[in-house]
Amino acid sequence: MKKDKLVSTDLVLKNLKIRIDECTEEVKKFLLIYYIREVEMKIAAEYPSGLMRTPVHLCIGQESIPVGISEHLFSHDKVLSNHRSHGHYLAKGGSLFSLFAELLGKQSGCAKGRGGSQHLIDLSVNFIASAPILGGTVPIAAGVAFSHKLQNLDGIIVSYLGDAVLEEGVLFETLSFASLHSLPILFVVENNRLSVHTYINKRQPERELKEIGPAFGLKAGEFDGNDIVEVSNAGRDYINYVREVKKPAIIFFETFRRLEHVGPEEDFNLGYRDPAEVKLWLAKDPLEIALQNIFDNKNKVKSIDQLKSQIDYYIDNTWKLALQAEIAQL
Repeated sequence: MKKDKLVSTDLVLKNLKIRIDECTEEVKKFLLIYYIREVEMKIAAEYPSGLMRTPVHLCIGQESIPVGISEHLFSHDKVLSNHRSHGHYLAKGGSLFSLFAELLGKQSGCAKGRGGSQHLIDLSVNFIASAPILGGTVPIAAGVAFSHKLQNLDGIIVSYLGDAVLEEGVLFETLSFASLHSLPILFVVENNRLSVHTYINKRQPERELKEIGPAFGLKAGEFDGNDIVEVSNAGRDYINYVREVKKPAIIFFETFRRLEHVGPEEDFNLGYRDPAEVKLWLAKDPLEIALQNIFDNKNKVKSIDQLKSQIDYYIDNTWKLALQAEIAQL
């Protein structure tokens, strides 16, 4: 692997004007989780204004997964995602201005203001696409990986999907194709156990999800998606496997969707969530786990608040710039 390639984590922090040479790895992870969280919180806060005429599927509570995966990716690695894609896009280095502009229907949006929240793209950082159709980008990701293999290109492909895609036939066809052709692709399953309002045990037979991988000849494992250390370690191992062995793999992360399926509000009052489970997952906030990891590694944290303020300023200023941009011409 070429040493001059920037990993996505460093790229994002440089875009935020944060000096990465002053940050330990633990601090970097925390800052990226904080960045994604605050972007999503900004969207949630501004959404009631009516300026964003697009549905939004926010990833609050799931931020550790894209951070722990992306820190092991290089700029030439490619990522494809789904309807809940903001975190994947930002962790890969996607332009925040282009994201905000897209949500606001502006011409300078990443999809020219025509796609909205669920159609993100930033080819400058090899974030290839996101799309709302359940499992829709999974076979596309395999096609990109197949193209890489045919052209003998460097880099791997990451395909993010939710647990509901495990009920789509296209996933199993894609896993079979990826295995048959030894494609350089990592499937990352974010298992928040919910398909809109329906728990996974109401939709699928009782089984270990990781057993799906070996059934197609794929390396597979299941991990805690809210613990940044566990996500990072698993991400490193599986990404290195795909790079070095040049075979596909699938990794499952258990996590928690804090807000409603679509929209900026909490929905615990609707009664479809188990209150005990909600309490358990709220206590496993990815942001708090990442912050504790900083202390556990005896990092000096005097500058954390200052760095958070820099991120807050960047987000607020970028939002203002996006508001001033030209409306998309339909």
